[in-house]
Amino acid sequence: MSAKASVSRAGIITVPAPIRSRVLKSAYALLSHLDDVKDKRPPIQLWQPGRVTESRMRIDVDGNWFQEGAAIERLRLARLFTSILRREDDGQYYLITPVEKSRVDVEDAPFVIIGMDVRGSGSSRVITFTTNMAESVVVSDAHPLVFRAGRQEAPLPYVHVRDGLDARVSRAVYYDLMELVEEGAHEGRPWYGISAGGRFFPIQPADATPV
Repeated sequence: MSAKASVSRAGIITVPAPIRSRVLKSAYALLSHLDDVKDKRPPIQLWQPGRVTESRMRIDVDGNWFQEGAAIERLRLARLFTSILRREDDGQYYLITPVEKSRVDVEDAPFVIIGMDVRGSGSSRVITFTTNMAESVVVSDAHPLVFRAGRQEAPLPYVHVRDGLDARVSRAVYYDLMELVEEGAHEGRPWYGISAGGRFFPIQPADATPV
């Protein structure tokens, strides 16, 4: 009889060792294509593989990685996968190697912002975010802060990281970020927004419901 994952009444998933082993073997097989890459971050922008496969991987709303339903608990492994993740023109996310690209399901954004450092004020303010994968992102034209409609009434903040990948600001960091909201001009109208990196990032019109 083959081993199967079980779910307790409390909703806790228990993954048998054979399944965990198969998940890791599959994951490392994909990464084996990167053996010849010596750079700190693989140059995935240069790779255009023709072969497309299904990775059976998923990134949940909290930025956690799963394969075939089993959590990838090793942070180092998750960071390796993140280093070769790219969002393409079709809106899909793929793990990119020189020989193939494997589709990944992303529930919201592939990164989550878990830390924030603020220096200065006004347009000269420098906001540095830290993702759940220990990457640093400085808000700027290259890494804009955007606010999107979410399930709640208030717009949700995201920041562009790289390669078409965004990070959602976590609830804990959200409240600190909202302390920086001020009124400014956008498209000739007064808007609420946040100034950083030499520009104003609009949230919503000043005559709308306060954020």
